[in-house]
Amino acid sequence: MFTIRLRFSLPAFLCFLVILSSCGKKSDETPPSVSILAPTELEEFSVGDSIRVIADISHGSPLSSIKVSLLNSNSISVLDPIYIFPGTNSYQLDSFFPIDENLESSIYTLLVSANDGINTRNVYRKISITGLERFFEQVVAICRPNTLKTLVYAIDDDGAYENIKSLDYGYIDSDISSGQRQLYILKPAPDVLYAYNLEDLSEDYSVAAYPPYPFFYDVGYYNSATYVSNGNGEVKAYDGNGYPYFVTAPNEDSIPLLVKRHFSYVITYCERRGGPERYLRQYHAGTGIFRVGLKINFTAKGIFSISPDLTLISGNMDMESSLFIYNATDYKMEDEIPMPAGLITNGVQISSCVFLISHENGIYQYNHETRTVTPWLQGTAADAIAYDDLRQLVYYSVDEKIYVRRFGDAALMDEIAMPYTVLNLHIQYNN
Repeated sequence: MFTIRLRFSLPAFLCFLVILSSCGKKSDETPPSVSILAPTELEEFSVGDSIRVIADISHGSPLSSIKVSLLNSNSISVLDPIYIFPGTNSYQLDSFFPIDENLESSIYTLLVSANDGINTRNVYRKISITGLERFFEQVVAICRPNTLKTLVYAIDDDGAYENIKSLDYGYIDSDISSGQRQLYILKPAPDVLYAYNLEDLSEDYSVAAYPPYPFFYDVGYYNSATYVSNGNGEVKAYDGNGYPYFVTAPNEDSIPLLVKRHFSYVITYCERRGGPERYLRQYHAGTGIFRVGLKINFTAKGIFSISPDLTLISGNMDMESSLFIYNATDYKMEDEIPMPAGLITNGVQISSCVFLISHENGIYQYNHETRTVTPWLQGTAADAIAYDDLRQLVYYSVDEKIYVRRFGDAALMDEIAMPYTVLNLHIQYNN
């Protein structure tokens, strides 16, 4: 009796489950409605002001999240976004968005983005921001008299230099933030990240590496945060006071040797711990959650942003080198541009599509629009290289000498003999 009843009721029961599950699915594919009431189109603000953002946001189902961000002409976020999680069908946004960074005078885009968990609505409003006039202050040169000491020099626009900081430790890597007014240096054995105030080179904060693998490898500044890769397979980002607000999960299998904040992603070049395998690993910049990994067959020397989708990665393979176009959105390699025979040492970005690649046989220019590599300066292997975009000057070092050349025609403008080997060069502006 039970068997017969089950035979005839099972199809009906399965049909009921299908209907029930389909009723629970979200059939509305319409994104939320967003109406920006303030600011008005091309409303004017100044650095130090707060933008009052007022918007009516609604939807037929609960709103999962609202994001307010400010973008520059290259669609790069220039201030830390505001996140709101309403959980209701309607929400009146009324928030103040402080302009607390030293932005340049320009037209910016305010973006209000609303999401219901599946669909997203983006609404844009252009505003005008009057910033501080940007000007060159000095070049910061990191020099090494020996492995136990690091010296920091300031070089003015006439080529005169002075020692502004003597550090009783060796050197791993460094970066600078003119807007944050900080110089970042990684110290080895034991590994420590130091942030120095650019006004007087006093210490703003320090962060020590921690077990089980207390090592730092790379440091890079981006949009109010300092990103550091460490031996535990993590990337951490610190604010101007040294407080962490971004962290990836530890990865015991691989070591991140390079880190690059690329728009809404963080990309790392990793090598397997104790093995020859190499990878690109990608994380969501808002959460630090791992997104995707890609196995590669080269040693990455630099990662640069071309567009929100594309990055340029320079790499070496045995005694050969190439430039690789990596699509960060679709996480795949799109192209490989061979370099002349020999290895890449480093490089610098000139514009969104133009790069100078330092190579053991010279400095080469890569133009992404034409996908071409051409000699910029032959016979020179630069140890460090930096670009002053205001004066369009390239600074590069070979051993103890720093050369200054005009980017347009590579004409030599200055030659500076430093006391010690130059490890790195950074351009410092007033903001």
